[in-house]
Amino acid sequence: WVTASIGASKDADFFTFTTPEAHRDWIRIELQNRSTTLEPRLMLYDAQKTHLGTQLKKTAGADLTYGFVAPPKTKYVVRASNYYGESVGVYLIRVVPAKAYDAYEPNGDILKAKAIDVGTTLEAGVMDGHDHDYYVIKTGDVEANIRIDIENRSTSLHPEIGLYDANKTWLGHQLNKTAGGDTSYTFKAQANTKYFIRVRDYYSEAAGDYTMMVSAQAAKDG
Repeated sequence: WVTASIGASKDADFFTFTTPEAHRDWIRIELQNRSTTLEPRLMLYDAQKTHLGTQLKKTAGADLTYGFVAPPKTKYVVRASNYYGESVGVYLIRVVPAKAYDAYEPNGDILKAKAIDVGTTLEAGVMDGHDHDYYVIKTGDVEANIRIDIENRSTSLHPEIGLYDANKTWLGHQLNKTAGGDTSYTFKAQANTKYFIRVRDYYSEAAGDYTMMVSAQAAKDG
């Protein structure tokens, strides 16, 4: 925590921070009011000083949190001030990574796809509308029907399964447009071949946890 204060009607404090190195994550800027007078406002800027958003409380003495998803190793600037340009007061401020990523991150693009085995059941999550989870599987020595099942563990995610071949060529997708719904994708897989699986929110707007099961069944002749 850093202790600071807004000591005059037009006062503002600027702080800079850099997000952690490894993972895209939810970042929380937390302001804890130590006065009964300050009406707090937080404004976020990127490294080029471009305004990204504002959070505020119109209640004197209120605490305030600004949450956003950020890429790793990225610099930001936060401005703390009063809302109406009149109130003053002491406050504490800190920046906290939520560590909201799952055990398979970072796997946000196809080049970072996490290798999993056919027969795997895993638990993961779509962090926000822009989060994509990529996995790669390797088939066995014979052709098989591969089934990918997504069991939704949220009431918000509109799950979509996308499939790519070993050359990263798009093969198709299956989805459920119902928030909280499940979905599955079955395809005939060649022997000894890599396939890439993508899981995301179909509308690129929601988040949610899910269980994914990848299973194989011997392909029937004909």
